[in-house]
Amino acid sequence: MYSFREIETADLPAVAALLTEGFPRRSPDFWDDRLQRLRTRTAAPGTPQFGYGIETADGLQGVALALGSVHAADDGAMTIVNISSWTVRPALRGKPAKELYGHASRLPGLTYSNLSAALHTQKAIKAFGFAERTAGQFIGIGTRRSRARVAVLPRRDAERHGLNDAMAEMLAHHEQRGCIALCLDLPDRLAPLLFLPRRVKPGLPIAQLIYCQRESDLIDHGATISAALLKRGFLALLVDASAPVPGMLGRYVPGRAAKYYKGPFPGLFVDHSYSEMIYIGF
Repeated sequence: MYSFREIETADLPAVAALLTEGFPRRSPDFWDDRLQRLRTRTAAPGTPQFGYGIETADGLQGVALALGSVHAADDGAMTIVNISSWTVRPALRGKPAKELYGHASRLPGLTYSNLSAALHTQKAIKAFGFAERTAGQFIGIGTRRSRARVAVLPRRDAERHGLNDAMAEMLAHHEQRGCIALCLDLPDRLAPLLFLPRRVKPGLPIAQLIYCQRESDLIDHGATISAALLKRGFLALLVDASAPVPGMLGRYVPGRAAKYYKGPFPGLFVDHSYSEMIYIGF
């Protein structure tokens, strides 16, 4: 017999051991560190701090991390729960493991995301109502120049130009965790952008877009954004997409890092803020 429950702080050593078994390329110290990062984050109301476990008389036998956070949307705020790092010991793989995933994504009215679904899990998550949001990734540089003069501001300068407190707090939170926070100073608004530093073979530094409110912010000002990132040492942009991105020169890779969601459609063009990308990494 087995049952499901929320992961508690006292469970973290057992959770780290399970995650090390399930993802052996990562060390126990890595998972201990990442779970402590999750311990200090602010979970969205009604969502767990860490996620859910599957338990038998012998203790926890599997975990599904579930990171809920509040996000801005056109009609107010929405909660997005990022399902991450799902693993179960061999004796409970199959139906129990799938039930754990279903339990972790069961609450009505919320949006769920899966940003790193392995190929062998994609059929299973689709059975639980997840739909593909983007089918691949595009890597390249922006070539479309802004029609008007557009400045790219670091966060502190954007705050002095009127960036609202909630957005400034969000950008600062991600900067503290290694992200690049910028704002386009457009004629009608400040457009925040977040990038995650990455390296691709053979070690070239690139910036992955993880927050962008409107597709036009990226497409219409691609050359300006790429120039600002190049000044910071990043040679290219990595963008989740299902086709080549207009206004960008580079390569589209289908089937790479497909993204999935379930529930109300996410409100922004790209929004991986407060997700496994910053708390756990790759």
